Amino acid sequence: MILTLCAHQRRLWAYCVKITAVLGVLVGTSGAASHAAAAASHASAAASRASADSAVKHCRLPSASQGFATATPAQERLDAAKLRAAVDELSVHNRTSVLVFRNNCLVAGDHLNALTATIHNNLWSVTKSVTSMLAGIAIGKGELHMSAPIGRYLPHGPGWGDAAHRAITVRELLTQTSGIAEAILSEAGTTGTDPNLAREALAQPIVHRPGTHFEYSQLGPALLGFVIQRAVGANLADF
Repeated sequence: MILTLCAHQRRLWAYCVKITAVLGVLVGTSGAASHAAAAASHASAAASRASADSAVKHCRLPSASQGFATATPAQERLDAAKLRAAVDELSVHNRTSVLVFRNNCLVAGDHLNALTATIHNNLWSVTKSVTSMLAGIAIGKGELHMSAPIGRYLPHGPGWGDAAHRAITVRELLTQTSGIAEAILSEAGTTGTDPNLAREALAQPIVHRPGTHFEYSQLGPALLGFVIQRAVGANLADF
């Protein structure tokens, strides 16, 4: 247990080694030597990992008017040949843009990026991932909570869900396990025509106990986006 604790507390290595050695004395001299040697080995490995992490390039996220900072594959400890092969493979399968990021740095891209960089495209379900990232930012800022029922963030009144719907958690929306009935084709077919996607989602029956069944949904992420807006007090696009 002590060694496990030490493995996760790099700043306490000196104390960990001493504690392990003392415990070894209590159980026998050979045990002390064995535990101290193991602790020293873990300390060396941790120091090596810390050194490697510090050598990797980290970039600042750009403002809306700036481009992404770049890094070479070597600076991100990536195999340049394998990275190039992966980008080339993706580029030939009807992709118009391939970008690879690590530590907020642009590391690689395909040749079409120069032509498509300023062209707006419908991202379709990639937007679900963007919504999830925005949820993570809001959670990190303490404005949204994974285990909170969505009713905490919803308006009150007709159309804003009964007790069961309002008890669905943010985590369940994020993991598509809300239990709300889905109908992919009809949901997709009404895209852009529903006056309020959040209320449309809340109008669907719950057919599975929340948190127990995964079912891909269009309306679930729309409801999550509305919840994020309410939590942060800003339009989702502005946030």
